[in-house]
Amino acid sequence: KQWYQRRVRGKVVKLFYERSILLFKDDRLQPFVEALVEVDNVLNMGSRAMHTVLKPSVSREEFQRLLVASPLAERVIRNDLIIGDFGDFSREVEEAFAAEAEDRSGQITTYIPGLSKYSLDSWALAFCSVDGQVLALGDYKDRFTIQSCTKPLLYGIACDMVGIEAVHRSVGKEPS
Repeated sequence: KQWYQRRVRGKVVKLFYERSILLFKDDRLQPFVEALVEVDNVLNMGSRAMHTVLKPSVSREEFQRLLVASPLAERVIRNDLIIGDFGDFSREVEEAFAAEAEDRSGQITTYIPGLSKYSLDSWALAFCSVDGQVLALGDYKDRFTIQSCTKPLLYGIACDMVGIEAVHRSVGKEPS
């Protein structure tokens, strides 16, 4: 029975990887993860290591309780995520990313000191859905200054906090 439980939990953990969910980094999944996996022992997140880090016993009832307590985990298992076929989505994004990778038509801005040190050869994309589906391509681990990338984020936060009408009384809508 213990072997069977471990095998089922191993399949569940593998499922999260296959659906590109950051199982060990998404706070919404922390109780679920802590109940199933010995997180301190995880050195290699590959599928071979999964069977060695699963906790020895979680009953079926406990597993069902964990799913009720973690709606995101349940949606992952049912494949009811915001992007249903993340594999197809990823392939399309990867194709677009590759098609534009060689474009060097732009110029590095030199009048902003933080931007002048970057190279046209740096090329990256990182995407995370609201369900935690992650795709990262290219030089995504390189640090960079976000500059005007913050504008849409701050606009969204402001609209959420005080409402669109209040924001538009103080902020225009033209692109910068």
